[in-house]
Amino acid sequence: MVLSRADLVLVTSQAMALVIADQWRISEGITKVVSWGVSSLFLEQTDPSSIPESHSVRARLGVSPDDLLVVAPRGISRTYRSDELRQAFAAARSGRKDLRLVVLGADAEGATAGDGEVLLPYLPKPELAELFAAADLVVSIPPDDQRSTTVLEAAASGAALVLSDIHPYRELIQLGIEATLVGEPVGPFLCAVLAQAGRMEPEASQRNRSLMRLHEDQQRQMAQVVCLCITED
Repeated sequence: MVLSRADLVLVTSQAMALVIADQWRISEGITKVVSWGVSSLFLEQTDPSSIPESHSVRARLGVSPDDLLVVAPRGISRTYRSDELRQAFAAARSGRKDLRLVVLGADAEGATAGDGEVLLPYLPKPELAELFAAADLVVSIPPDDQRSTTVLEAAASGAALVLSDIHPYRELIQLGIEATLVGEPVGPFLCAVLAQAGRMEPEASQRNRSLMRLHEDQQRQMAQVVCLCITED
């Protein structure tokens, strides 16, 4: 009902625009695709390996420079399939002890950390930027999503991306983002990716950062949103 009365519908992926048009019969003419962008905290980072804070972040987490640091920033919930993620990590870690996993979104009474895991609450943006700069892989495997700001922030930080094979994430691949997509069932596919994972090539990392600066600057994106609202008004 709300959508049918709207003058403007803002979504962050082409896939969601199609869902709105097909399932709710909302005119494509009033639907605009624009993401919320990435803040300068992430866009202004240089080569993450050159940032001193990344070494101190790893030290605080008990992660050595030789370990492969995997970060799951989307939360401990069914929505982000954290159970499958942690099971895949445990299976992959049984064959390579250099894997370390940080999962965000755990509350004080949350799940118990397994071997090689650290569970943290959600972090403020400055601390998240430091964590992404220290990470080797960032994992996001929900069964559905739009264009996630968190995933864009990870790309802007130069970390390798491991994502579920869904339409909005394929749009990132089409944009030119370097990422690994895992199919269904995600558990076995993710386990195989983690078991073979290595550090991202510097050229690919720089390409992701450059694409985020070019397409996802938050100030430009918000200006575009304001312009759309003023025009529709």
